[in-house]
Amino acid sequence: MTSQFIQRVTLTYLRLAAALFILSPVAAVAFVQFCVPADQVFIDHGFHEVAIAVAVATSLFLAALAYRCHRESGEALTRHLALGYLGFALLYAPHGILTHLAHSQPALFLLWGPVARLVMAACVLQGALARTGRAATASRESWLAWLALFLVVALATAWMALALPVPLPPLRIGIEVIAGSLSLAGVIVLMVRRASGPTL
Repeated sequence: MTSQFIQRVTLTYLRLAAALFILSPVAAVAFVQFCVPADQVFIDHGFHEVAIAVAVATSLFLAALAYRCHRESGEALTRHLALGYLGFALLYAPHGILTHLAHSQPALFLLWGPVARLVMAACVLQGALARTGRAATASRESWLAWLALFLVVALATAWMALALPVPLPPLRIGIEVIAGSLSLAGVIVLMVRRASGPTL
């Protein structure tokens, strides 16, 4: 009985620690938004470019790792994780490259982040909903087709930023809400199915 109680307490602590870690960026953003005066916020384009480069490089590394796992196991989840990280990296890179257009073309600068998160969330959810177990590894043509799809999404994002008359905040927030909803759905599906494999 004592051992089971300790296990439950430990598991609860680990879940709370994971939740706090996941929510830590939200706390940082909330602190800057509500506690830091607007005249004390500074802009550092160089730091932003380096931060985006690190995020893109990390995503590419995780995509390669997930791809290796997929080659070994053939799991649909690892395949879609690789696609999700790859799509995120490709679509998030322009957010760093176009940093210096933040003031003159804010939509072209800001839309890449939400779209990248939307693509990754959709890939993870698709992988979570796919059948578990070993399947045939994806062909080279299949991966090229996904790369072509990511290119289409990139072109559509640039077109939306430059041509659509929709005000930026509603469009950006709408994409973020959809991406967040898909991410939450993917996590719920994985928890319900208790899918074995890499964690999100």
